[in-house]
Amino acid sequence: SSPAILEEVPMIESVRRTLVVYFSQGNSTKRVAEDIAALLGADIERVVETRARRWGFFGFMGAGAASSMGRATPIATPVRDPSAYEAVVVCTPVWAWHMAPPMRSWLRRYTGKLPRLVAYITVSGDTDPAKIVAAMAKESGMPPTVFAGFADRDFEDGNRSRYLEKIGSIVDAFR
Repeated sequence: SSPAILEEVPMIESVRRTLVVYFSQGNSTKRVAEDIAALLGADIERVVETRARRWGFFGFMGAGAASSMGRATPIATPVRDPSAYEAVVVCTPVWAWHMAPPMRSWLRRYTGKLPRLVAYITVSGDTDPAKIVAAMAKESGMPPTVFAGFADRDFEDGNRSRYLEKIGSIVDAFR
């Protein structure tokens, strides 16, 4: 129901070649990734699990347990190599107060291969992003230049300005 991001925020004329990488089971993380990619004129890549995830109660509990225990899950071979970019934005949903296992897999695959300009994005019900961002930095070997955490309330129509402010904090780091 929200307008396209480019109707509200001008696209950044960045000279940096940027990649936005995300994993999303629903729409929130995907939306943040797509909005940032649109504003930066960036390439975008979705991390895809190679095994179908079971849902329902047991699937939900299993996903939370895997996330809490720091497990990685098999993912499809990524198309884009982040080392070919000057900047990378990594977006993950938060499961049971931890990053999603498929994003952990992607970060492990590229440990030590990310550029110096890195942004980490978390999307959750209402989890403080600092703990998840620290884990993302540890897995990748690269501390973030900037990070932001989006909560469910940021996607409500009445909080659009809050959403745009957080998107702006990420995009501004890429100027």
